[in-house]
Amino acid sequence: MIKYYTRLFTQSFSIYNAVTTAGTALIHKQTQTKSMKKIYVLLIAMMTLVVSSFAQVTLTATAGTPAGSFTTLKGAFDAINAGTHQGSIVININANTAETAPCVLNSTGAGAAIYTDVLIKPTATATISGATTTGRGLIELNGADNITIDGAIAVGGTTRDLTITNTAVNTVAYCMAIRIAVATTIVTSANGNTIKNCITNGNATGRNIAAATSTTGSEAASYGIYAGGGASTVSATTAPSAIASVATVAGSGATMNSLTISNNLVNACARGISVQASAITVIDNLTINNNTVGDATAGSTTTVYRTGITAQGFTAALIAGNTIRNIEWFVGTSSPALSIGDISAAGTNAVIENNIITHKVASNTGTFGAYGINIAAGNGATVRNNFVSDVTGDMTGGSAFSTTFGIFGIRVAAGLNHKIYHNSVNLYGLRTGTAAATLLTAAFGITGTGLTGCDVRNNIFSNTITGGTTSIANVSMYLPSGGTSAMNLTLNNNAYYSGSSTTSDGICHAGVTYTNPNTATAGLFLAVNFSAGVITPATNLRSYTSTLSAGGTNDNASYASVNAAPYISSTNLHLNIGSGEISNVESKGAGVGVTLDIDGDARGGAPDMGADEITLAGPGTLQFSSATYGGNEGTTVTVTVSRAGGSTGALSVDYATSDGTAIAGTDYTATSGTLNWANGDNAAKTFTVSLTTDAVSDPSETVNLTLSNVVGTTITGTNPAVLTIGDVAPPFNGVYTVGSGGNYPSLTNTGGIFEAINLAGASGSVTINIISDLTGETGAVALNPIAGNQPVLIQPSGAPRTISGIAPVAVIRINGTDNVTINGSTTGATAATCLVGGNAALRELTIQNLSTSTSSGVIHIGSATEGSINNVVKNVIAIGTVTGSEPQTLSGITTGAATPGTVALFANNNNRIENCSIQRTLFGIASLGVASATLNLGTVITQNDLSGSGVNRVKRVGIYVIFENGTQITKK
Repeated sequence: MIKYYTRLFTQSFSIYNAVTTAGTALIHKQTQTKSMKKIYVLLIAMMTLVVSSFAQVTLTATAGTPAGSFTTLKGAFDAINAGTHQGSIVININANTAETAPCVLNSTGAGAAIYTDVLIKPTATATISGATTTGRGLIELNGADNITIDGAIAVGGTTRDLTITNTAVNTVAYCMAIRIAVATTIVTSANGNTIKNCITNGNATGRNIAAATSTTGSEAASYGIYAGGGASTVSATTAPSAIASVATVAGSGATMNSLTISNNLVNACARGISVQASAITVIDNLTINNNTVGDATAGSTTTVYRTGITAQGFTAALIAGNTIRNIEWFVGTSSPALSIGDISAAGTNAVIENNIITHKVASNTGTFGAYGINIAAGNGATVRNNFVSDVTGDMTGGSAFSTTFGIFGIRVAAGLNHKIYHNSVNLYGLRTGTAAATLLTAAFGITGTGLTGCDVRNNIFSNTITGGTTSIANVSMYLPSGGTSAMNLTLNNNAYYSGSSTTSDGICHAGVTYTNPNTATAGLFLAVNFSAGVITPATNLRSYTSTLSAGGTNDNASYASVNAAPYISSTNLHLNIGSGEISNVESKGAGVGVTLDIDGDARGGAPDMGADEITLAGPGTLQFSSATYGGNEGTTVTVTVSRAGGSTGALSVDYATSDGTAIAGTDYTATSGTLNWANGDNAAKTFTVSLTTDAVSDPSETVNLTLSNVVGTTITGTNPAVLTIGDVAPPFNGVYTVGSGGNYPSLTNTGGIFEAINLAGASGSVTINIISDLTGETGAVALNPIAGNQPVLIQPSGAPRTISGIAPVAVIRINGTDNVTINGSTTGATAATCLVGGNAALRELTIQNLSTSTSSGVIHIGSATEGSINNVVKNVIAIGTVTGSEPQTLSGITTGAATPGTVALFANNNNRIENCSIQRTLFGIASLGVASATLNLGTVITQNDLSGSGVNRVKRVGIYVIFENGTQITKK
């Protein structure tokens, strides 16, 4: 090929010489006509076109030298770096290139480089290949912005016509096919980059073998596409450094905003697509979609080994439509197929949807964990419409009954407020290796009680894995043991499928110690003992899950079975219309705002469980969406009736209320009517029941809800259903006691006085006397705004008191409430204003957060829907907790948004923190306004003691204020 191009160039150059000689002769003879000049120019242009059209790489630019021809991509990059070609640049790959060194493109402004954007695109099917040394990428974007590598020949196409292969020896570690590199100084940005429609191959061919077990070898440390740290901190024109650790990340101060990695095929590496940053400020708007990662054949020695996709360091991410397959790993560590946060615990608001993950295997005989989807960092992730199947591992080593070494389809291991909606998971088959004891596998799992606010609905979790000897749990779901309503877990409308063994197969195991039979909050829960309509006996999973939220309704619309889940096959998780189980998942979901399924099909008003949505022929049946409903006095309850199993034909059914222990006209307003469905309509219908307020304290009461006179179908499910009316006490006014023998057992837990005030409100001033030490306060219930802004006083009574507990946010939370005073003095005294550091004798109320979380506080005054105004905290000892000798708790007393350490959403004005002692925290006192345009006003921080030493010290900052006006900080 090279000889051909050389011969062509020689022939073309001969033409050029002939034309030039003839032209010169004509000029000298002064006989050249205008027509001859045109021919002369045209011939030169044609010659240039002939030469350039057969070069491997050609380039056009809108500034500088407008065109160029090169034998390698590196040659084109070098010319851009030198400033030869400028402006908007297009690089065409016309044929295969053999690169002899990394192709490094510097950022515009680095040295002589000056461009606005660069597009790299093939004109024919081509391969860019070459070997790099350890830690380098074949293509390296060295802080380059607005670069697109588009492997499709056609404009707007989606074919993968460009292959990029790192041909380094397969044992050379830390190599990459494509690399984006930034640093915290000098080379700080690589924004607006896109890599799409490419086939990217790492150098680690043939490393899916039992002998390849090094954590630093290419089987563990090689990449298809890598975006992270390693750019030079010396000069913008210096090539990126070789990375030598899989933990290499882009740190705070660097940016890789608007990064898109789309429709690529990745193989022959340990880590397919790896986006690695250590702060959420590094990447705003990350998209990883429609990629295929891993070989098509299970057992291939040239696949992706450890992880298909991993991402961290983002404020928003979309990971969607990817297929991750045959990820097989012999190295002795646990690993995920798709993960956020497993390299660096930074990332918020990820959406992980419409992905297909199948055959993720931990093959090391030591027995290690394998996870399909892994949430290891950040808050607010949404995981929806995913298929996850065949996650498994070798069982020879045993001793893997843990949330690290277990097998999980979807694993939630960090963060708050995640949403797990409409996923289909199927774990199955005999585990490889020699049967051993103490093994845990779960289709879904939440690893700890501190992962609060999760919402898990409309999923199908199936696990029929077999293998092992004793202390085996192969379950649909894993939950932590000892959970309480502080988890604030929403768990409902899920289908749990398991095997039938009563010693190893269940729909849930709570805790990391195998326990069978189960206790109240731990152990193996079986499908045969599940009943959605009740929370008893203790062997019923609902007896535990109902305690994990304040409402107590978890799993009252879920389903459990030892039958086979209604999938088409073990790896094709679309719903099988012919399955006998189909009616138990079809239209049994709750509306959660997911309007399309994994295929883009529209979901109905009563959606199906799982990632797939189907519509069945026939009229279907009608039923209450739940066997139980509930509401408090003075509210209106919406009751839902669902059409399940078909939508053919028109249907109708009558509904009516009747007395249980409640009396119509006194406790509720009787209602009746008819619900109608047209042909093709499978949306749920509703009616409402109004509950009255009787202004007296009485036990909960019940109303019967009945369906009757059905036309066109039958009624299934529980009929009648039961509506329970929760009592609401009269508005608070006066003095109340909290503690042993008091009016309420708790301040902040479910059933405590904060919850009661939130429900009943107040008609006058309220005094809350703490009459005993309060242990186990979780801060689950904040004190919310009170109509009329009635004042609330919280104080110890009779003797000094202690309030303590493990609180994920803060022990005491004031949420948009005004005129609250926490006075730790038993006499209501105030320290003399002349005392610097206050008066320790008046501090008779100790409040301690025992949580080891570094994001929690002790007392927090927050703004959610409105600011907190005119609040006072005084004479209090606020204590965090320590690990060893190091304070762990984020803050002592703070104002801000809903959680400590976040700036307010609305101004928190005229708040006072006086004569308090702060100990064992990272920050002592903090008041965080909204922004420079919306300041907190009138904050007073005076006579506080933050002088503790040793384990009692405030570790980082004593007092911190921001976005404030008129703040007084005195006599501390």
